[in-house]
Amino acid sequence: MPRKRDRPEVDEWIDADCYLRKGGNASENRSLRRNVGLRCPDSRPQKNIVTAVGEIPVTSGRSTFVFADLVGFSALTEAHGDQFAVNVVEHFAGRVEAWLPAFGDGSLKLVGDAVMIRCIEPRGAVELSLALIARSAEVARFPLIRIGMHSGTAVERGGDWYGFSVNLAARVSRRAGANEVLLTEQTVLDAGALPRVRLTTLGAQRFHNLATRIEVYRAERPDPPIAKRIDPVCRMPLSEGEALRRQEHDGIEYAFCSRRCERAFLADPDDFVNPTDIRGRF
Repeated sequence: MPRKRDRPEVDEWIDADCYLRKGGNASENRSLRRNVGLRCPDSRPQKNIVTAVGEIPVTSGRSTFVFADLVGFSALTEAHGDQFAVNVVEHFAGRVEAWLPAFGDGSLKLVGDAVMIRCIEPRGAVELSLALIARSAEVARFPLIRIGMHSGTAVERGGDWYGFSVNLAARVSRRAGANEVLLTEQTVLDAGALPRVRLTTLGAQRFHNLATRIEVYRAERPDPPIAKRIDPVCRMPLSEGEALRRQEHDGIEYAFCSRRCERAFLADPDDFVNPTDIRGRF
């Protein structure tokens, strides 16, 4: 029986002596490309990586970077499965992309269960963020959102943005709570007047790996979205009419989006009860 061809080591695959030139057939070569994740180099001289990177067109400029993150996404994925979670993310990204033009020029990129939005106008970034919170709350069985932003310069390479401003915006978003929009003092200054936006200072905040404290503000509308019940298992927000099941535990009634979440809760309620959840709310 013919011996199955050994899979080459990664170093061998990277080497200029391509596996194809060592007798592999086209089918094996395609398989190896998938497994190793690298293109088979050809016989042409390879450029030095520093020289090659330096030749990539670079765009820089001042923008406001917004990170909008789905709250409780890990719990939702565990409770309802990968496909359901992917559908939620795609729906979220699609809605953001559809709304973005109404708030000025910008671009969007999906980053896991979050979206990174680059807005040219800082005022538009704040207005868009508040609209995302309000409009998403109107969607039945849609996760809560937390948003953070910062304004400054960044460098674009091949469709991705890099730099301090991008990193800080991501850190600010992780500091935000459910249905909360946080922005740095720089964004507040760049945005100028913000009609019907209430700004509350949270003071100078320290962020991971940053030596300087950053002044952070909360932005909100005078009429925030109506609070919903939170499924303690999948963290799905539920209006009174959307809760399919209810259970009481330690004098508190909890709402559930499905029988599956109710069963998981009843199996061990203490695994899902958070002391900050008052009557099942965030």
